[in-house]
Amino acid sequence: MNNKNENISDIELSLISAISGLDNKLEELDHNISLLSNQTQNSTDNLESDKELNKRISILEQKISKLDAKINKQPSTEISNQYLKTLPTKGRFSSKKKGYVLAESLRLKRIESIEKSLNTLLEKYGEAKISSENSDEVPMKINSQSNHSDVLSSDEFYLRSRGIFFGFLFSILLVLLLIVVSTGINIFI
Repeated sequence: MNNKNENISDIELSLISAISGLDNKLEELDHNISLLSNQTQNSTDNLESDKELNKRISILEQKISKLDAKINKQPSTEISNQYLKTLPTKGRFSSKKKGYVLAESLRLKRIESIEKSLNTLLEKYGEAKISSENSDEVPMKINSQSNHSDVLSSDEFYLRSRGIFFGFLFSILLVLLLIVVSTGINIFI
């Protein structure tokens, strides 16, 4: 009887070690995914386009603060914000451009719609229009870098995670076999 209790505890220990192995594999997968997302965020191409976008945003913020001071002095006017046109349609979610690239294009569209509404306000109050000379260059840079980063990131992700994924599946198989052995169920009869 004492030997049987020791066998059960050995089986339980092996189950615990298999489960901890699964946990380690999941942590490795999570680490690889976080490294991949950090790598795409920190690439130099993204930083250059972010600098241009941040410059455009700072110009917009300055114009907005000037207009805010003028508008607060005069009676209110109605402006139709058309942000619904900047939201993606169902077909865009299924395209190859996902994640950061989609967010960047939506961000650009929102900036352009804000520029248009500011231009209408500036025309009303007699100010000069906001220069949008780089508005065509920024989307081109984003599109060219997105195609390059999508190809690299998917290949790197596949190469990094292939072994970990199959190791994870093998660990699950081991856990199931250990459960079958520990319960004493003979499934081959």
